[in-house]
Amino acid sequence: MEMTDILLQIGATKLALAIALAGTVWGVQRCVKRPATVHALWLMVLVAVLVPAVVPLRILPEGAEEEAVAQSEVAVQSEVVAQSEVVAQPAAGPPPVPPEGVAEEVVVQSEVAPPVGVADIGVSGGGIASGAWLTRNAKPLVALFWLLGSAGYLASTVVRTVRFQRTLARAARPAPQLQRLATGIGDTLGLQRVPRVYTTGARVRPLVWWAGGRVRVLIPALFVAELDETELRAVLAHELAHVRRRDYLVRMVELLACSAYWWNPVVWWSKRRMRAAEESSCDILAVAASRLTRDRYAGSLLRVVEIMSAAPVPRAPALASAAESCRDSRRLEQRLRTVLATASPSPTAGRLRAASATALAFGLSLGLVYCTPSGRSALAEPQVPIAAMVKDSAGIRIIENASPPEGSRLNWRIGPEPTLSIGQVAGEGAYLLHDAIDATRLSKGRIVVAEQSTQALRVFDAQGAFLATWGGAGADAFAELREVTRWPGDSIAAWTTPHRGISVFASDGSFGRTFNLENRGNPEWMYFKPVSVAGNGSVLAVMRAPDVDTVVVQLRDGEGSTTASFGTHPSTEGRRFVEGERRRWFPTIFGREPVYATWGDLVVIGSTDRYELKAFRADGTLDRIVRRGHVPRAPTRADVAAYIDRALPQLRPDMPRAAFENQQRWRRRYEAVPVAEHFPVFESIMTDAIDHLWVEEYEFPGEERPVKLWTVFDPAGHMLGFVETPEVSGVYEIGEDYILTRVRDEQGVEYVKLWPLDRSGGIADHR
Repeated sequence: MEMTDILLQIGATKLALAIALAGTVWGVQRCVKRPATVHALWLMVLVAVLVPAVVPLRILPEGAEEEAVAQSEVAVQSEVVAQSEVVAQPAAGPPPVPPEGVAEEVVVQSEVAPPVGVADIGVSGGGIASGAWLTRNAKPLVALFWLLGSAGYLASTVVRTVRFQRTLARAARPAPQLQRLATGIGDTLGLQRVPRVYTTGARVRPLVWWAGGRVRVLIPALFVAELDETELRAVLAHELAHVRRRDYLVRMVELLACSAYWWNPVVWWSKRRMRAAEESSCDILAVAASRLTRDRYAGSLLRVVEIMSAAPVPRAPALASAAESCRDSRRLEQRLRTVLATASPSPTAGRLRAASATALAFGLSLGLVYCTPSGRSALAEPQVPIAAMVKDSAGIRIIENASPPEGSRLNWRIGPEPTLSIGQVAGEGAYLLHDAIDATRLSKGRIVVAEQSTQALRVFDAQGAFLATWGGAGADAFAELREVTRWPGDSIAAWTTPHRGISVFASDGSFGRTFNLENRGNPEWMYFKPVSVAGNGSVLAVMRAPDVDTVVVQLRDGEGSTTASFGTHPSTEGRRFVEGERRRWFPTIFGREPVYATWGDLVVIGSTDRYELKAFRADGTLDRIVRRGHVPRAPTRADVAAYIDRALPQLRPDMPRAAFENQQRWRRRYEAVPVAEHFPVFESIMTDAIDHLWVEEYEFPGEERPVKLWTVFDPAGHMLGFVETPEVSGVYEIGEDYILTRVRDEQGVEYVKLWPLDRSGGIADHR
């Protein structure tokens, strides 16, 4: 899932949470008469929306928003087709090649999507193309608008704060008389440090100001001139009550909540309700601290409101705890009722505090959750068709597959149990597998296993019964056996170390010939290594030179001669250490690995650090580039430490000291190895018998995925969706209706297992 989707899901969840919590608090405050408790509950609403949402909760309706977007996109694209009179030809091949130097971009729907028209985006005919663009980019635009609004609100707040700070520095003056009154009131309130009190001729309200540094109380000169000492005592007591309650810190919570969710009206409403409860709470504290009767304090409050009404002042900055103007007569009446009410101890006060604390904890815990569509996971069914954008530039097709919706599982079914299992714990030696490095399936269901521990090919029938052992020419044939694969005509090809060549066997096991891959222009100790065999008998070969982080890829014929070269491509990164006369090479931690495969008549080459696969024709020219959207993830220090721990030998406590010293030396070497900027984006690639491309997804540390997860692309490079294969040690081969795998149990016993693959469920379920 893209970060944009997660951001919007968090926003929707926080909106729903704010509505639910605010509605609950509004109902509770009608029963609870303590303003401090009401204030804490409203503050909980703001903090709950700020708590980082890290726990996905799958309860939202599936695909409602995405389905609407997909339907509108199809409608817009169909209208574009009608305007431009272009008819879709899904199977007709790539569009005409434009003149040299001219790039033509074509927007199409993936072949797994409902059939829609294909149109050149240059023939929009006015607002249609822009409408399609807006539809496709609706979510990113909403997210961008959200972030720009937050940044704008923060920027305006910073500007107003700086201006107000400058005004204070220029116009504020210490007020010794007010400071003496404040000292006595502060002692009554229990303040450890009474803030400095200033007066100013600027048009402001009485307020508490804090923007970092020391807290200050500001009383306008107009109030000093108009109020008597008793009324000034009431004003100071109220402002110092804000300091006692640390309301200036609450201003920061308000600022963050209103910045992050400026579009959420419930946040602004909750802020106003919290401010009202805050003023009433300060009134209660101020009555006691000012040593005034309730009637005198209420009269002082009315006098302050009268002055502010006669001389309106600009709105105070967001970080100011300013006196309330009480323009709403109902709000003024509520404050007066709170002041004049006679406080009486409540027998339920203790239970009320406990209930409030429980409610606060529950409300804040809800902030950790965000809602996602139900039933959607990496293995869930998809909600929308997976679309792709295809660009054609100078005859090279670039298939830009969007990051798949979380889900997108194909309806292909893999049987819960294998139909064939070769291997056993004890018994006849032919069935004991210790290092089954490779296997392939021939006609009539025969299985050929390359068993490296015995350097032999073992052949089994379709029921798993042992038939024969095949070998090569010469006594030392199959030294260091590496791979076995099918050769045209139901024959078999097997190879060992590169300089020993490739051996070809007939379908009955009789040895045919051995040939080597030519090595012209390279040192004797540098060889091209066979990787795979195409359906026409061409051999894909690679060579990596020492101290070079690139690899050369070529195509060879059935005699080992070069027929095409695909140039150099990124290879395994690493670092070489020289220790005396010994040279050691360490691969980069979480570094890239090259991948190659034959894909129908093409050769596909890539690197695990980028979700980009290049497919070349047999003559060496580039045919297409297949990409898939992906959000990179950087490894943490803990990930690197775990990687090193796995690489080091595991020692028992009773082992000699020298073993532990050696382990520490190796640890220091690994700690000096570079770490990749981000994890690999995938593990490996394979192709199946009907030319689908399978990409094994990378398993991040801590995922502990119980199955292998693959992204499958059709022969044209369009992404179809996810497929999960059973928990196996490796996949040898993917046929049209089977998957051949290697399984190693907890005791280290190996098995070759054949699993049924049913593709009759169709491409995917796009409900």
